Amino acid sequence: MPTAFQDDLLEVSVSRLRASGAIQADATSVVVTFGQGDHALRREVRIVHRRFPNGGSWSLFLCPSCGRRVRKLRLHEKVMCWRCCVQSGLGYRISDGSAAERAEARARRTERLQAQLGGGPLRLRPRPGRVMDRRGALELRLRRARIVGRLSVLRGVKDSSEG
Repeated sequence: MPTAFQDDLLEVSVSRLRASGAIQADATSVVVTFGQGDHALRREVRIVHRRFPNGGSWSLFLCPSCGRRVRKLRLHEKVMCWRCCVQSGLGYRISDGSAAERAEARARRTERLQAQLGGGPLRLRPRPGRVMDRRGALELRLRRARIVGRLSVLRGVKDSSEG
């Protein structure tokens, strides 16, 4: 069982950097910052752009460890993508942790989804007249998370009554 989980690592998203204006459509690299204050770690990371015929584009990081195009980079001993984290033995708390860790991760996920549904716009720059994009998808995720939570509680009650 892993001692560290990908959920706990510092991460940076290319989508957030692009939306905030830190990445322009013609940039070839960007300096990403992990953490805050005096202990922040800064690394220069190459980026690529996928351009579309309609004039739009997506930006993606090039993982410094393996060279794959990824949306998020994580910091664990070095900057890497999720695939490199898996190869290093890092899993996700919700699937690879102990029963208590999985239950805690499920509860945090449910709380986060409820906060997103109850909060303001999900986009950094929401479209005019739109309060919440992807509301149906978030409601479905929340419903599934609650069902899984109830099932795990029922399994725990069943297991304790059999013992």
